[in-house]
Amino acid sequence: EILGVMGPIDPLFFEIRPKGEKPDQYTSKELLDQEEPLLFTYFGIKGLGEQIRMLLAEAGADYDSVLVFGSVDQEHAMQWKKRSANGLLPMISGWGISRTTPISQSGAIIRFLARKLGMYGTSVLEEAVIDCFYETVKDLADHNTLICASDPEKDYSIAKLPFATGRCVEKMLKVMPDPKDDTVAVNFAQIYLVTILMQCEATRSGCVAENLGPTLDQFCRDMVQRPRISAFLQSPACLPYTRKELEQSDSYTFDAPIIRGSMK
Repeated sequence: EILGVMGPIDPLFFEIRPKGEKPDQYTSKELLDQEEPLLFTYFGIKGLGEQIRMLLAEAGADYDSVLVFGSVDQEHAMQWKKRSANGLLPMISGWGISRTTPISQSGAIIRFLARKLGMYGTSVLEEAVIDCFYETVKDLADHNTLICASDPEKDYSIAKLPFATGRCVEKMLKVMPDPKDDTVAVNFAQIYLVTILMQCEATRSGCVAENLGPTLDQFCRDMVQRPRISAFLQSPACLPYTRKELEQSDSYTFDAPIIRGSMK
C-alpha cells in the first residue's frame, strides 16, 4: 500500500501508452518515435507534475514515468539528484534530451513539451501571448486559499489578488483555442489553468463559480470533458490529491492508501 509521497518503497516505473488514435492537431507519434522515448521523473503525487501529465495526456503522447517517494533509500535518491540540473524534480529526458543531462524545473519542462507537441502557438507572437497567459495563471495559483474560501471579501482593486486576476484570465481566454472543440490544439497555459481550477474544486466544490465566476467555471468543465483529458482523469495514472493539496493538513498523504498493483 502507498500512503503518500513518504511511502517506504522504491521508485516505481510505468509505461504510459494512451489508447485510441492520436489526435491530428498535435505532433505525430511517428515523428516523436524517431527519437529516444520520453522519460518523466517526479514524486508520487500530483504537485508540479500534474500539468505535465495532463499535457501529455491531451496530446495522446507515449512516455515512461518514474514515481519517486521521499523515504526512498538515499543511494537511489542521489542518482536522480546528481543528474537533475538543479538537484530537484520534476525531470525529463528523451525526445532530444540526453539521459545524462536531463532537464528539470517544471516551467522549462512544460515549455519544452509544448513546443515539441505543438501546444505553444505557431508564431513568436503567439508564444508571447501564451506565455503572458501562463504567467497570469501562476499569479492566480498563488492564491488557492482565497479562491477556495467561503464568502471571502472580493477586492477587485488589488491586481495580484485572485479576483482581479481572474477577470484578466477571463479576458485572455477569449483569444485562446476553444476547449469545446476537440479538433483544435489547446495550449500549455490552458492545461495549467484547468489543473489549478480542478484542485480548487477538489478542495471546496463550487468555489470557482462563487469566487471567480461562471466563465472560468465553464472553462474548467469544458476542459475536463475533452476525451483524452477525461480518459486520463479516470485512469490509474491520475493520482489522488494529498491532504496538503486539499488544505486538510501539512502532510503529503492520501485520504486512503493506494494499492501498488492498481497504479499503471
